[in-house]
Amino acid sequence: MPWMTHIMNPPTSKTTGGELGATSALVLLWSGPELYASREAQEYWRKLDLSEGEEIHKRCNNVWGNYGEVIKNRKWKILQTSKQILAGEDITQVVIVAAGFSPMGIELASLFPQSCVFEVDKSNMEAKSRLCASVRNLSCLSADITDREQCRNTLLAHGWNPTRPTLLIFEGISYYITAAQAADVWGLFSSSGSLCLFEYLVPQEQIAAHRRSIPDEIFETILNYCGIGTPITRWSRELLGQKRGVRVLQCHTLSDIERERTGQASTFSRSEDGWIEVALLAMDQDSQPSSGASLATKETK
Repeated sequence: MPWMTHIMNPPTSKTTGGELGATSALVLLWSGPELYASREAQEYWRKLDLSEGEEIHKRCNNVWGNYGEVIKNRKWKILQTSKQILAGEDITQVVIVAAGFSPMGIELASLFPQSCVFEVDKSNMEAKSRLCASVRNLSCLSADITDREQCRNTLLAHGWNPTRPTLLIFEGISYYITAAQAADVWGLFSSSGSLCLFEYLVPQEQIAAHRRSIPDEIFETILNYCGIGTPITRWSRELLGQKRGVRVLQCHTLSDIERERTGQASTFSRSEDGWIEVALLAMDQDSQPSSGASLATKETK
């Protein structure tokens, strides 16, 4: 999304405070560099000036001071699962939509040089490409993910093979586009064996009453700061199971992820204490919708 990754003047070797957009800097401030193990990702991180995100970071932390744990958990789970999938060598193509300035694609491309990683976003991909030019198997591509044909043609022009399985990473974007737009993107990756890591915001009724206002206030703070009136889209494992063309293989709550990442669930002791989930989907063009009952009990770690 352009407002998430706005750069006023494209950088050459380092960003300045005004070049990295506030919301992109916000997420990076929350996540920190510790999640990334590769030398290339660490070098890239040192080129980023995150000062543009400090004001909105302060405002969001005034809503709830632990929000960084939400971002750390979701990014950690997506990274760990991506590494496991790529280590199996059945999938050697990765597409990250709405990639922004996240180091995730740099990390995966660096750790798995046999893979081709494609990052897609509407803005600032040329600028990002200059910051990570040494990562030869990473392509930073400019395309609007809500324009299916533009997205497909851009990927094809840079070496993506639609007949081979792809790992699609859908992080930090599902709330800002409609369900129909998300399904349209999925339709590009229906080759047998393709997978999608899909991160999403759950419906309000699935969140504990004492936590229910937190994500609402955080999103309201971000959207108001950016002057955006985008409605927020919510998903659940049951809704995902009703979508034709995808099958839910795994679904992880923030409580699951925190326990796996840290060895204990202190911030999110119960599933209803969190509001973000990460699902692993099989992209199967011929798959039929699953029943909600079966999905409610299918949670593979």
